[in-house]
Amino acid sequence: MAIAIAALVFYLCRFLWGSSATSAGILIPVIVMTLFVGAQTTLIIGALYAKGYISDISDSANSIIGSTADYAGDATAGVRSTISSIRNNFPMLGPLLDDVDIDRATRYVEGGGHSVVDFIAGNLHDTVNYYILRRVMWTLGFVLITLTGIFLLHGKRRRPAVRHESEFDDFSNYNNFNDII
Repeated sequence: MAIAIAALVFYLCRFLWGSSATSAGILIPVIVMTLFVGAQTTLIIGALYAKGYISDISDSANSIIGSTADYAGDATAGVRSTISSIRNNFPMLGPLLDDVDIDRATRYVEGGGHSVVDFIAGNLHDTVNYYILRRVMWTLGFVLITLTGIFLLHGKRRRPAVRHESEFDDFSNYNNFNDII
């Protein structure tokens, strides 16, 4: 993905500035951008894989734990028990389970008879979607910074240097120096 984005940016710059733009003047910033965009696209792909695993873990957790509807009496105790069971069966989810709002999960379970696992999976999907959105925004930011940098550098090279010197400023020519006296 990063190489495709870099190629697109390179050809966009070549298209905008034509043959007047040097390849090195465009290529070097694009290579630097590719390093940053490559890191972000790697994180995006990893998040997409993780998003696929959320459904798998949710299905297996539902089959192992069952639904919280099995708990008679206090729904909050059922939610806590389910979260504890998930923590025991899937220790890698421990840090994520610390952030679960017990009251919201209880209202979710009581409101529709859904399982706590579905509530947690929905929250994890939302978290991963937000993470992917942030990575995409960082990628767009790096592309825009690169395009702006190339535009500014190319714009400075394009303007000729204007010098407002009089003919008397050149003291290496003695004829001009004699004209001053």
